[in-house]
Parts: sequence; structure tokens; C-alpha cells
Amino acid sequence: MAVDASGGKGVRTQELVRLMVQSMHDMGYSEAAAALERESGFMLETSSIRQFREGVLTGDWQSVETLLSVLELDQELEIKEIKFLIRQQKYLELLESRNIKKALQVLRNELTPLDYSLERLHALSRCDFQSWHFDISNCFLNSGMD
Repeated sequence: MAVDASGGKGVRTQELVRLMVQSMHDMGYSEAAAALERESGFMLETSSIRQFREGVLTGDWQSVETLLSVLELDQELEIKEIKFLIRQQKYLELLESRNIKKALQVLRNELTPLDYSLERLHALSRCDFQSWHFDISNCFLNSGMD
């Protein structure tokens, strides 16, 4: 059965198919989701988006930043904000794994030069990484960054 991708109902159909594909993935029916994508012609995500998502989930920050140039982003500010968020996650994961030296390098050499949000940068620098039990939520307490 062919799906009409033009006109008002076509857009609605496309959204419905994408929701169905997403739900199938969430429930573990990846093969069924792939079949629906193939048959409908509506992809849930492009290969670039898929690689970006997988890079974030696996902590492959170099690939994630490289893929930013391929993604269709609207403004330079979006790219700056996304880079900040990526590097922030990298920093927090390094702190959590107790790799303090590398975390501080990311803070100084990767986050600070972006000149994105001084308030957020200060909140990150206040993270209590010296305590025995590191808790990321403590980084943003009383900073307005919740």
C-alpha cells in the first residue's frame, strides 16, 4: 500500500508513521520498525542523526562534534550552544569517572573558549569533584541552572 506524501493528509500520515516507528523501536520491535520505514519511505532519522545519537550515547565526542557540520542547523548560536552542551557532558562524565586532570583540561581548553555562558561555566567549575561521592546535581545547586 503506497502512502501519499503530498498535501495536508500526507504530512499527517508522515507524522503518524514516524510515531509508529519510534514506538516500535521503544518496544524493541526494531525489525518491524525498519520494515515500516522501508515500505512507507519515511525515515525516523537520517543516517547523520543516527550517527550523532549513537556518538552521544557512547561518548564518542570527537565524532559528535564532527557531525555537527553535516546536520542542518539554523544559526551559528545553535551550533555554539550544542558544542557547549556536548563539551559540558564530556566534562561531567570525566568528573564522574574521577579523571579530574582531563576534566579540568576540557573546562579550560574546550568549554571556556566557546564564551557561551559565563554563569553556566562558573556553575560547572564549582562542581564538588573532590568529595568521595560525586553527584552531578550538586554542580548546579543554587546556581539557577536547574
